[in-house]
Amino acid sequence: MNEQHWQNWLSLLLGLYVIAAPWSIPYFFAPTSSSAIIDVAQWSAGLAIIIVSLVGLRDPHVWNEVLKIVFGAWLIVLPWIIGFSENIPFVYNDVVIGALLIIVSGTALAAARRPFGTDL
Repeated sequence: MNEQHWQNWLSLLLGLYVIAAPWSIPYFFAPTSSSAIIDVAQWSAGLAIIIVSLVGLRDPHVWNEVLKIVFGAWLIVLPWIIGFSENIPFVYNDVVIGALLIIVSGTALAAARRPFGTDL
């Protein structure tokens, strides 16, 4: 897995969106408001996704994609673990972005798979 994949660029954009979510979601869903716990959770998750994506752009390896799958799963369960599951727009946002991150990273893992019968 030594070539760059478009999946790293897309996961970088998803990380940037996760960081921007505390400002964009209340803008589009007027009665929704962000709290400090939501802001910190979104910023830390987005920053982690961005860092791993940038490392993957520089030196792509399988562990980058596996780590992004873990971050996608973390985004899916984040509203219930952190405790903002009553804020429905943020719940939908995190579940959708987490699922997209898992799908994008899964396609990168599938592309990195060696054909059957080749030597390691």
